[in-house]
Amino acid sequence: MTSSGRGLMLALLTLAILGPSIPGRELLPPDEPRFASIADQMVRDGQWLLPRDAGALYLDKPPLLLWLQAAATAGAGLGREIAARWASLAASVALTLLVYQAGRRWFDEATGFLAALILPTSLLMLERGAWGSTDALLALWIFATLAAAERAERRPRLAPLIAGLALGLGVLTKGPVALLLVLLAVAAGLPRRNQGPSWRTLTDPLFFLGLGAVVVPWVVAVGQRAGWEVFARAAWHHSGDRFLESWDNLEPWWYHLENIFTGFFPWSLAALGMLWPGFARRHLADGRSRWLALWLLLAVVVFSLPAGKRGVYLLPLYPALALLAARALPALDRWAPGRRLGAGLLVGLGLLALGVGLWILLPAAGSPLPPAVASLPAVHAAAAGVMLTLALCLGLGGAATLFGRAPLWAGPLAFGLATGALWPLLLTPAVNQAQGARRLGREITRVLPAGAEVGITPNKRDLVRLYALPGAPLLDDPAAVARYLAANPRAMALGTAEELGPPRAWPPGTRIAWSTRLGRDDLLLVGRPPGD
Repeated sequence: MTSSGRGLMLALLTLAILGPSIPGRELLPPDEPRFASIADQMVRDGQWLLPRDAGALYLDKPPLLLWLQAAATAGAGLGREIAARWASLAASVALTLLVYQAGRRWFDEATGFLAALILPTSLLMLERGAWGSTDALLALWIFATLAAAERAERRPRLAPLIAGLALGLGVLTKGPVALLLVLLAVAAGLPRRNQGPSWRTLTDPLFFLGLGAVVVPWVVAVGQRAGWEVFARAAWHHSGDRFLESWDNLEPWWYHLENIFTGFFPWSLAALGMLWPGFARRHLADGRSRWLALWLLLAVVVFSLPAGKRGVYLLPLYPALALLAARALPALDRWAPGRRLGAGLLVGLGLLALGVGLWILLPAAGSPLPPAVASLPAVHAAAAGVMLTLALCLGLGGAATLFGRAPLWAGPLAFGLATGALWPLLLTPAVNQAQGARRLGREITRVLPAGAEVGITPNKRDLVRLYALPGAPLLDDPAAVARYLAANPRAMALGTAEELGPPRAWPPGTRIAWSTRLGRDDLLLVGRPPGD
C-alpha cells in the first residue's frame, strides 16, 4: 500500500472511532455546554469579535473554536452537538495524518504508521478527540508548528512562515500556553545531540510574519473595542494568575504522572517494558527520540508546578508519546525479556478486567459500582461492557503475543478500536442517562404552567439553556432569585437548593413545584402555582 493509501486509511479509521458518538452524546460540562452556549449567542447577536456569555463579555479564551462552532451553526445549520464538536474531530483527523507524516520523515514508515494508530486509540484521545473544547485544536497547531519548524532546519523556504501561522492559530485557540509549549519543545532541542527544532526558526522574519498575521489583527481589534485595560486584565487573569494562583482543578504535584498513565492507556501498559534497565539506552538512543522524551519531561514538570491541573492540559504532548511508543514497542517486541514482560502484563490485566466485569454482571456477587451508578441500567451495562472488552482484547492479545502469534501492540490496538466502536452503543447511552439534560428538556415542558417565565441559577446554566430553557435569564444569587419571583406572579426559578436560597426569603406562596436531577446535582423548580 502506498503512503497516500495508508494516510487515507488512517483518516477513515480516526473518523470511524471518534465520529459516531458526536451526534448522540449530550454536551458535557464544564467546557462543551459553555462554548456551545457562547457560540449560539454569537450567532444570535452577531458579536463575533467580542463573544458574550450570558450577556457578559467573554475573554477567558481566544475565539477560534467559538468562531468554528458558530460558523457550523449559522452556515451549515448543523445540530448543536455536531456544531460543537466538528472542529475537534477534524483537528484529530488532521493530527493523526500529521503524526504519520512526521513519523515517516523523522524515523521510518513503520514508526509513522504505528504512531498514527496509537494516537487516536489512547483513552484521552478517544474521550477528547471529538470533544467540543479547545484541546484537540491546540494539539494540532502545536504539533504542526514543531513539524514545520523542524522542516525549516533542512528546507527553509516557506517552512518558517507555516510554523508561524500554525503557532498563531494555536494562540488564537488557547492563548499564551501555545507559546509555552513550543518554547519548551525548542528548549528540549538545545542539547547538542538532540534533534529538535532550533531557535533559528523562531527568529526567522517569516516566522514572525506568520505569527503576527494571525494574532495581531485580533489583539488590536479586541483591544480597541473592549478597551486595552479590560483585555490586558483578562489575558493576565486567565494565564498569569491561573498559573501563579490556581483557583480550580487543584491537584497534587504528581497528578500528571498518574494521569499520563491512565490517559495514554492501554499503550502506557505495553510501554512499561521501556522502563526495563538498559532498554532505553539501547533502543531509544537516537537524537529525535531524546528530543521528544526531553520535551515530555520539561512539559510535565512545568505543568506540574501550578496547583490547578487537568489531565487534558497534556493532550498536545500525546503525538510525542505516540511516536516514542511506536519507536519502542517493535524493539521491545523483538527483545525476548521485554516481550514476555509486556505480554504478561497484558494477560494479567485482562484476567483482572474479566473478574471485575463478572462481578458487575452477577447479581449474587453484589456490585463494585456506587449505588447511585449501579441503579442506572445504561451505566451498569457500559461498565460491564468496557471491562469485558478490556479482558477480551488485552487477555487474548497478550496470550497471542506470548505464543508468538501476534505483535505486542495487537492487544492494546484491539482495545482502542473496540472502545471507539463501543462509544455509540454503550458509552453514549450511559453518559446521557447519568447526566439527563435531554430528559430535563422533555420533562420540564410537561410540568411548567402555561405562561410561566423561568429564570435559572448559575449551576448547570448552559446545559439548562441548551436543552430545556433557551434564553432563560440568569439569577446570580439567592437575592436575585427572590427579586425575580417577587416581580412577576408567573415567574419561577430553577436551580439547586443552595443557589435558590432559603424558602423564608421567597415571596409568600412560593413553593417547590418540581424536582429533578441533572448530573450529580438536584434541581428544584420553585414558584407560585396558578390560582394561589
